[in-house]
Amino acid sequence: MRRWRRNARTIFLAVCAMAALPWAAVTQFDMPKEQFLELVLGALLALLLVVLAAGLTVGLFIGLRWFWRRRQSL
Repeated sequence: MRRWRRNARTIFLAVCAMAALPWAAVTQFDMPKEQFLELVLGALLALLLVVLAAGLTVGLFIGLRWFWRRRQSL
């Protein structure tokens, strides 16, 4: 139970720190909100592309493994 609390606390603090970064960028450094939103959207799209590429790669490996096993059983 103690380990779970420590991990939960670490995750909570990491999320709070990540939430503070946009606030600091917009308020402390006078970054326009529009520019910040463009950067966030670009980062999310890049993340989506990485996830899609990983999914396609896993799908390709699973398909090749299935094909290889089927071919060996013939």
